[in-house]
Amino acid sequence: MRWIVAVPPGSTNDLISRLVATKLAESVGQPVLVDNRPGGAFVIASEIIARAAPDGHTVGTLLTPHVVNPFVMKNLPYDTLRDFTPVSNMAIVPGVLTVHPSVPANTLKALIACAKSRPGALNYGVPGQLTSGHLSVEMLKVTAGIDVTYIPYKGGAPAIADLIAGQIQMLISGPPGVLQHIKRTTEGDRHRCGQTLARHAGYAYLRRGRSCRIRHLRVVRGVRAGKDSEGRARPARAGGRADRQAA
Repeated sequence: MRWIVAVPPGSTNDLISRLVATKLAESVGQPVLVDNRPGGAFVIASEIIARAAPDGHTVGTLLTPHVVNPFVMKNLPYDTLRDFTPVSNMAIVPGVLTVHPSVPANTLKALIACAKSRPGALNYGVPGQLTSGHLSVEMLKVTAGIDVTYIPYKGGAPAIADLIAGQIQMLISGPPGVLQHIKRTTEGDRHRCGQTLARHAGYAYLRRGRSCRIRHLRVVRGVRAGKDSEGRARPARAGGRADRQAA
């Protein structure tokens, strides 16, 4: 079996896909080869899945861009509704809003203030065009009235690498890629960070409190998930969809 993944190796959805693919291989008693095909706002991976023989031997992991693409792109090489059969929603992966330590902000409010004081100076990484990490920052730009510069990547892993290196200053990505860089400097920080991340890991808006210290990144703390920076309730986000024989 062939499992098409629309993100590079090491990205959150690649890791999830490989875990599920391993269990699938054990269940069906045959190898499942994970084939990473990033780029093109998921069009590359989607087309491979759409053109595959409908024999159950090609599955794939597709995310938000697959659903959004028909509304923003013309002449897609497939029909999003006709050429794909959803199989299962594998996981709901929230996004962690992180910034480089050079950014003088430990809260969402401070980050917004910093961005307003330096219009266009902060770069934000996009872990794939039209992904939730991309759309979330664009929504933040509109609602908070800030100007940050868009830097596209083919997946979360290369974006995180550049965030650590200081090539970009902020990013919203899945928890697995950034949690490994967390460093607790005291037992108290260790407990507080662990509790917060365990309960809210991945949300761009975390509980109020002291900032967790991070080896290379800083988790921006704002308000509880479900409310914006002014305390207003935010609408729930829609989940992604899968592919033909997709997971």
